[in-house]
Amino acid sequence: MGSLDPPPPAIPIIDLAAVRAASLQGSSKTRGGAVLATACKEWGIFQALNHGVPEELIEIYRTQMLSLFSLPMERKQAAERSPMTRIRGYQMRENAGPSEVFQVEAGNEGMVREYAQKLFPHSSPSEFCAIYKECNVAFWNLAMEILDLLIAELGVNPSHFDVFKTEAEGVLRANFYHRSESTEQVLGLDPHMDGGLLTIVLQDDVSGLEVVKDGQWVRVMPHKHALCINMADMLQVLTNGHLKSVQHRAVVSKTGARLTAAYFVVPKPSVAVTSAPEFVDANNPPLYRPFTWREFTERQIRVKPNPSSLPYFKAVAISHHQS
Repeated sequence: MGSLDPPPPAIPIIDLAAVRAASLQGSSKTRGGAVLATACKEWGIFQALNHGVPEELIEIYRTQMLSLFSLPMERKQAAERSPMTRIRGYQMRENAGPSEVFQVEAGNEGMVREYAQKLFPHSSPSEFCAIYKECNVAFWNLAMEILDLLIAELGVNPSHFDVFKTEAEGVLRANFYHRSESTEQVLGLDPHMDGGLLTIVLQDDVSGLEVVKDGQWVRVMPHKHALCINMADMLQVLTNGHLKSVQHRAVVSKTGARLTAAYFVVPKPSVAVTSAPEFVDANNPPLYRPFTWREFTERQIRVKPNPSSLPYFKAVAISHHQS
């Protein structure tokens, strides 16, 4: 009999309830974070169970987004993003695998209300806004818990990360990928790394998210009660490459449409990004020069990153920046 090919590696699935319990029982706060740190070092992504975001809230948000994407196109275009808003609002992406996107700063109540009035002019915006407010609180609390566990496990001074808690915000994006009619593989989202600190991803029961592991694309199979946690570029810089931003893409399904959401934790424009001192010494020089989040995002807008803008900010490139 011939040998069978080994099964593809599986994305780590971590029970955060067990991590919390281990942290409380350990002699220090670091014990519970070891499993998280290992997953983030080796994969840059894991699926979190018992994450603390209410299932009811997730289902309500899904229903709200399905209603939004089901609106007539002229209604959605009333909330279309413009060169001025850049990342906010609705967008139809006419690529090989067409997709629709709605994105807004989840904690900006005035902005959320403005878009609610454009999308649903004959309804009260209160319910739409309330769901966004609840989502922002729940996702933010989860992101900060994961960050605190990683900081404790890595043994770094928490003060270096304080500004990324006080001067940061959450951006919530919903993605609706149309079913593919092609017999070939179709990408709904090109390979890339996220630019912020970390990203919380909500999948539905249609698979499509893939990440790079050891040079191969690995499918992140949906888990009914899990949220995906991606490491992003700023966390890679803060740890001087100790934690890796994960490259990922979205493959369009041939069997049905796919609804996902991503909550990006990003610093405010003026926040300076530098590696924590604990990760820099004579044997580990800084990999990146200091820069601000504004510099990073402006670079992303000017030059389409493939898959990330981080190489431009490498320390060795200080003396010869090029646009």
